[in-house]
Amino acid sequence: PSSHFLEPADTATGFRLAFPQAGMPAQRNLRMPVEPYQRMDGFSPTVGITMHFANGVDPEKSNAARILEASRTHDERSLDADSPTLLFDAETGEQILHFIEVEARAAINNRIDRELLLMNAAQSLTPGRRYIVAMRNLVDRNGAPVVAEPGFAALRDGTPSSIPGLEARRATLEPVFARLGELGVERSELVLAFDFVVASDESLTGEMLHMRDDAFAWLAGRAGEQTFTVDRVVENDCDRPGTRVWRRVEGTFQVPLYLQADPLLLPETAATFRRDANDMPLAEGVTNPPYTIAIPCTIFDPDFEVTPPILLGHGLFGEGRDVLEDLTGTPEIEALPYIAGATDFTGLAALDSGGGDNIPSSFVGKVALDQPRNFPALADRLRQGQLNTLVLARLMKTGAFNADPAFQVAGGAGVFPGPEVEQFYFGASLGGIMGLMFAALSPDVERVLVNVPGINFSLLLPRSVAFLAFEAAIRLTGVTDPIQQRLLVLLTHEL
Repeated sequence: PSSHFLEPADTATGFRLAFPQAGMPAQRNLRMPVEPYQRMDGFSPTVGITMHFANGVDPEKSNAARILEASRTHDERSLDADSPTLLFDAETGEQILHFIEVEARAAINNRIDRELLLMNAAQSLTPGRRYIVAMRNLVDRNGAPVVAEPGFAALRDGTPSSIPGLEARRATLEPVFARLGELGVERSELVLAFDFVVASDESLTGEMLHMRDDAFAWLAGRAGEQTFTVDRVVENDCDRPGTRVWRRVEGTFQVPLYLQADPLLLPETAATFRRDANDMPLAEGVTNPPYTIAIPCTIFDPDFEVTPPILLGHGLFGEGRDVLEDLTGTPEIEALPYIAGATDFTGLAALDSGGGDNIPSSFVGKVALDQPRNFPALADRLRQGQLNTLVLARLMKTGAFNADPAFQVAGGAGVFPGPEVEQFYFGASLGGIMGLMFAALSPDVERVLVNVPGINFSLLLPRSVAFLAFEAAIRLTGVTDPIQQRLLVLLTHEL
């Protein structure tokens, strides 16, 4: 990330991202589009800070914060006054905990000259704030001191040049040098320094909050209507020993559709949001995602005063009904005192991956591998999937499902206890990642449990064995340079 790729704009931060089209990675001779990034007023709070030095950097010889073999994590070296790597909050001067590492793909591909140095912040950066990266006293892979490249050295030392782009950058870097001086960093020691701005809360969350509020208003306007179907009911005898689920109900429910094509009807289509005059997502029609709900036998047990609802989140390329089956089929659970419901996280569900058996020709394959210029469609589809989950949670929380006999006991009483009873969420893996986003967005769930929720993709993908197959496929599309491969990951992470 760098302020070099920011331009003034009427946004919360005063900037917007402005990547040069000529610099975007190309697959099959087609470059990724820059337009989706122009909606963003800064970089991700978990942006992967990436640098290149001609002779590389040895983190250990540099005595820098790094992953330590004994603990398999980093220490607080990056907070020391003499740390060779520095990450500052430009406003407060706070040093931000981080570690550095060498990106391994260059060595794997025998392109050591293209080896990158990664700086990973140990915390999510604050939206809307400016940060400064400063590098000094580094040692290269050969044990020699790292020296500044001529361009940066000219800016650092005030040496005139005849390069227009370099001279244009001089005015924006002078305040960075000045602030570093105030923070006790000697200008002459620097081998690289730059600043960047993190996107604002408005930029990061505005579209999703707009969709949530718009969909909830749509749902409230249909009070009294049944906006769901019941397609299948399987009933069990709760008097039979070992039976924990009374009814399993499957169907679909309506959610406003913000994508230009319904991913449930056209799963291979890379559709982005339909937008209104203010460039916000615009709903047109509805999509009908599936739901599965298991009603436990505890609703008949006098020892349980209430049976609260719980929403479940599935893993990568899975389905909601799978995780519900896993929970209700676990022998160790003697009683299931929750009405458990689930849907699919559309975007990274089974349907999006061709059922997991045919990824290259699926939506995920075409977006992530063959046609990354369509990657914005994945980000938008995931947000539609998140919205589907929010709407299902609202239907469960309010007891809207009680309108159908499938969710009623003898006498017509509904099984869902109603909005005064707390609702919960549990998700693992992808269900943990999306579950944390769900927890931030849902007013219907206050307490969540997430298992192996993962980390930001800019940190995960370069070290992931599971990503190797995708990386191999990406190379086949023409992205063979390790720097371009990293750039591809960074840019998709930003969306």
